[in-house]
Amino acid sequence: MTEQLFTMEVTEAEIHAYAVISGDDNPIHVDKGAAMAAGLSTTCAHGMLVTGKLFALLQNERLLSTIPRRTKFNYVNPISANEHLEIQVWPDDAGLKVKISNEVGLAIKGTIEF
Repeated sequence: MTEQLFTMEVTEAEIHAYAVISGDDNPIHVDKGAAMAAGLSTTCAHGMLVTGKLFALLQNERLLSTIPRRTKFNYVNPISANEHLEIQVWPDDAGLKVKISNEVGLAIKGTIEF
């Protein structure tokens, strides 16, 4: 496998639904005014919501066919609601490396080990 490129978006509706399901109703996720007061342009996605969507995408693309032994993700920059995301995935000796970028630059980087 060589490097694979994908795109993804996290909608405001998904963020609100995740806040309800997870119990993480931090105002930066669900209240645009609070997010803007915190220096963001709009509400931002939960890191685990984005990671969950990433795993679903990798499963659909047949790049993730077993339960990972270990995952490690660094959440570098917030991801705004309805923002276009570019995903890079490539193999390494232990599994997969991942970078998710948004309009600002690098948002999430990580590894998935098998």
